[in-house]
Amino acid sequence: MKLKIALLLICFSSTFTIKAQDEEKPFDLGTVEDNVYTNNFFQFNLPFPKGWYTKIDEDQKLTKKTFDNMEGDNADRTDWIDAARVKTAILIVISKYEQGARVSFNPNMVLLVENISDFPGIRTGEDYLYKAVKMLETTNLKTKVKSKEYERHDFSKVFYSASLLTKMSGMKIKQKLFCTVVDGFCILASCTYETDEELVELYNVISGIEFED
Repeated sequence: MKLKIALLLICFSSTFTIKAQDEEKPFDLGTVEDNVYTNNFFQFNLPFPKGWYTKIDEDQKLTKKTFDNMEGDNADRTDWIDAARVKTAILIVISKYEQGARVSFNPNMVLLVENISDFPGIRTGEDYLYKAVKMLETTNLKTKVKSKEYERHDFSKVFYSASLLTKMSGMKIKQKLFCTVVDGFCILASCTYETDEELVELYNVISGIEFED
């Protein structure tokens, strides 16, 4: 089984139930209220600036790819899925401006998760970024990593970050990835920006993440 790069993903389902061992635990993509994103499954809150925009998939449907990862009697169930079979999901997109706004660039943060339970060697966000960068180097993307020394950030949990520059269709895409590992999942914040000031704004968002003890 190959590790996926949680940078280019499709978004699936908003709320469903994960069966894990002998108990059911609701897996949700989270909710937004009063400029705070809350995720009960991963048990964290993420405040963001007033006036910024968010998007959470509202279709509440599982993709075919997810169903393909289910077996036997579970394959026709749309109300729960085994946690071990949840592969990747986009939790939320947070952007400074509304989608389609008449601005030269819209700085944004995509919060994603990837199941890494099959990769016991990945214990930290630094481990995940090392593997992700190695995989990026094998693709056709013209991506440069600013430094292979991943920066540590002591938020409410320890995150590590990597800075990327990708050339695509004549554009230069700047990204900073912030990553931590929680309960067999990688939580990755992919921040896309144009100026240093926009990076500071996005950093102020992700640094405000608060996990429950």
